[in-house]
Amino acid sequence: MSTLPLALLPERAVPLYLFVLYLVTSVRICRYSAWCAAGAPNPFLPRRLRSVVDRHQRNLRLAC
Repeated sequence: MSTLPLALLPERAVPLYLFVLYLVTSVRICRYSAWCAAGAPNPFLPRRLRSVVDRHQRNLRLAC
């Protein structure tokens, strides 16, 4: 008898997990757009790519 409630637990937990994932994702997207608007560097770039992107952006600014 105790196995039946345990079998239903994952079924009820999946919508909660999806909702939490939705909230976390939307908050990260809002923070990312606010960082970009403020001119901050992309926090999700690896260190090696960050220097390449910075160089490219600097060259674009100098070309204008």
